[in-house]
Amino acid sequence: MGKKRCRYFEECNAPLCPNDESSAAHCSWFPGEEICRLQQHPAWVTRQHKIARKLPHDMESGCFTVRMLQRNCVMGSDFAGVDPDKGPAHEQEDVWLKKHPEYVPTEEHRERGKKLAAAYKK
Repeated sequence: MGKKRCRYFEECNAPLCPNDESSAAHCSWFPGEEICRLQQHPAWVTRQHKIARKLPHDMESGCFTVRMLQRNCVMGSDFAGVDPDKGPAHEQEDVWLKKHPEYVPTEEHRERGKKLAAAYKK
């Protein structure tokens, strides 16, 4: 499916589009840039929203590729994307992925999350 089939195509400036395979394969995103507005979107778009809330909207935060956004990792105090001045983001993503292992919650974390969710609903 091409980006032109998106209902927001005319006014959208998001550098990464879930409906445009070319942008997902070749582009990168900086916190502060536009994010896809479609209701039905992949999990990496949700991850963009989380990163945009956490990181400052400047070049110091680095940029992210779709592969990086697909990684569910801990966003600690030193969390950042890759430096675009050191080369194309797609060439740096393997190193970044090694530094940011996949987060797998323990049973204790799951139970704690369930308790927090239940308390929040009250």
